[in-house]
Amino acid sequence: MVETGFRVEILGLVVAEKMRRRGVGRLLVEAAESWARSLSAEAVVARTNTKRIESQPFYSALGYTTTKTQVVYRKALRQSPP
Repeated sequence: MVETGFRVEILGLVVAEKMRRRGVGRLLVEAAESWARSLSAEAVVARTNTKRIESQPFYSALGYTTTKTQVVYRKALRQSPP
């Protein structure tokens, strides 16, 4: 993206509940960061739904900081009969 530079984004990361607190998420993020470095990316951005309250302290503990919050609106459209 022009305004933010070349970056890698984590759009979704979910670890099975029974596997949490075992370092699985940390390893996955570290792998993403390593891959981003190999591409010469300037940053890694992680997106998470605000409903996933457990992800906020997780990413903070890995050194990520909140840079933006937003609201997404959606409107379902009815399909016209053929």
